[in-house]
Amino acid sequence: MAATYYTGNTLDTTSKEVFSSDIINKIVAQEIDSKIFTDIFGIFTSKLLDTGYQVEEIEVGNLTSTDFDPTGAGALTKANMDFKTLYHKKNRDKTFKATISMKQLKTAMLSKENLAAAASAITSELWNSTSIEDFEAMKALLVDICSEQKAMVICDLNGNGGDMDALTKAIQTLASRMNFPSTQFNFSGYKKEFNTNEDLVLIIDSATRARLNVDSLANAFNMDMKKLVQNIIVIDEMPTITYTALTTTQGLSIAIGETNPIITHKYNAEGEDTVSGSAVAILLNVKAIKRDKISRELDDQKNAAGSFINYFLHAEDVLSFSTLKNAIVLVD
Repeated sequence: MAATYYTGNTLDTTSKEVFSSDIINKIVAQEIDSKIFTDIFGIFTSKLLDTGYQVEEIEVGNLTSTDFDPTGAGALTKANMDFKTLYHKKNRDKTFKATISMKQLKTAMLSKENLAAAASAITSELWNSTSIEDFEAMKALLVDICSEQKAMVICDLNGNGGDMDALTKAIQTLASRMNFPSTQFNFSGYKKEFNTNEDLVLIIDSATRARLNVDSLANAFNMDMKKLVQNIIVIDEMPTITYTALTTTQGLSIAIGETNPIITHKYNAEGEDTVSGSAVAILLNVKAIKRDKISRELDDQKNAAGSFINYFLHAEDVLSFSTLKNAIVLVD
């Protein structure tokens, strides 16, 4: 079927060029749709939203038990559940363009190999472009929640970050403490949150990954090393997350067998404690970050003057972070 821009503008609505453009459009759209978010941060991708652009999560506060009253006097008392939604959200709305000449389009229909090659070239260009921006958008989200919005728990490594054995111990200790119900490791402190080691994701840069003792981590987590590695996200470099004399409220002080303990903090404008340093790693529950693909639309437009066709990929996403889930940025 002819593309919409040809309707009423030409008598030859079944021309080879139009037919080729429609076929390539459909192939490219399907290929891009299947590839989106199969990138480095894909572990955080949640199920796709059906409607709307807002990600919301409802949590119920921990309920308090009531002792048995043999007199029956308290049988009709009422206890309401406490609900809360709290997300830090960033929208992503981008358009990417790729161009193919009419000569290339005509050549594409000479064989199925040519058609596949043309579609592959357009798919690669558009997908690579949106993946690169998605990668940068995720790092921007981390900077936003860790540093600018100060919405994540801070762990001061207290001078231990340069020692890989000490860093390994710190990660092991924090991960094991997150297995138990606590308000210390989620920023909102709304409820006692806990998770299994399988739910934890470690974000580190390539230089730290090369020095980190992953075998030791796997043993401490009681996980197969192959499975643990799947939960380690290695990026080119940690985003610039720097704290300087940040006002905080101090949480736990945890001895890791080194000279200085590691100390957790939460940002508090009225707090009395301070912490400074640069991000070394981020340890968080896989459910703390949600990445939802809202829509992917591929449009094409012929430029008669230049004798080429532009393909436009419109990408809309929601990237969000929940302060209700366990998440810590380790700084030193």
